[in-house]
Amino acid sequence: MDHEDPLFLMWLLLALLSAYNSCRSRTMLTRSGILLPVQSPWHHLYANGDATTFLKLTGLTRPVFHQLVGLVFSQNRARIGRHQDLNEAAQVGLFLFYISSRMGVNHLCLLFGVTPSSCSRYLSIVLKLIVRNLRHHQPAKIQFTSEDF
Repeated sequence: MDHEDPLFLMWLLLALLSAYNSCRSRTMLTRSGILLPVQSPWHHLYANGDATTFLKLTGLTRPVFHQLVGLVFSQNRARIGRHQDLNEAAQVGLFLFYISSRMGVNHLCLLFGVTPSSCSRYLSIVLKLIVRNLRHHQPAKIQFTSEDF
């Protein structure tokens, strides 16, 4: 076969496009491949996990976690708009897993039962709420003594 033959080049181009498209479509994480949020590992941990496991995975005890959820969502209780797949506790849990681990978004999606676009949206929303609501919360402030400088 001659490498300058147009038929050979067309076949090669089609083979490369097919390989590229198959790799791209295999890495897409869709709703059909993810458990529902109420069946997710996070929901099981939240509902049934013991205190030690919860502390190990979230970095917070349950009472402190619930206090954080209350602080983050204190001003956003009545929400109008699209249906939320994750409740407030799951949204804070997602954020804690995101900031305290090296997991990628796809792995977080599998743990929490949401799609990548929903995961990114929840992370963005919770980050904004945490910054806004904890900015003036005295126990959340870091204070340095004059001796530290």
